[in-house]
Amino acid sequence: MIVGFDVDDMILDTATFLLRHVNLLYGTSFRKEDIETNIESLFGERKDEVERELHRLMESRADEILPLEGAVETILRVAEKHMTIAVTRRARMDEITRLSLKTHCGDAIEEVYFAGLNGNRRPKKSEVLSRVKVYRYFDDDPRIAYDCAKVGIKVGLFNQPWNQKFIQHENIAKIYGWNRVEDFLK
Repeated sequence: MIVGFDVDDMILDTATFLLRHVNLLYGTSFRKEDIETNIESLFGERKDEVERELHRLMESRADEILPLEGAVETILRVAEKHMTIAVTRRARMDEITRLSLKTHCGDAIEEVYFAGLNGNRRPKKSEVLSRVKVYRYFDDDPRIAYDCAKVGIKVGLFNQPWNQKFIQHENIAKIYGWNRVEDFLK
């Protein structure tokens, strides 16, 4: 069976990394708990400027992003029983994403798929996951979770501040930490 994982804020602690840098740059003190939809939305009128800075950071320093606590250990255990894949919407970052996952997870992540982001030509995550016939998928974005659930994919929605309000669906279960991932696979 194939188990899929999102990359940013599921395997890698991307929000903490980005917030640390934009807080220094803009003299702010935002925390993950302040995010309701995305980091850019915290900056109001400066949203577009901050979005450009976030993309620059991701493209130039993504290799510095560390895994979330418990992510690597859990993925290694899951990989002993299941094929594990990663699916991400990172634009123009194919090689650095593969390298980062290889660095942190070794060979546990067997395939990395790149899905659509903001209208680019790549397929949506739900399409990628359906095509590879994933057994379970884990993501932190409630919109992605709902899109996948609608097409019959069982999704573990990883608890984050920005997904406290999500559309309930029989195929979505809230996952409260990496120590609960394996329970969802039973």
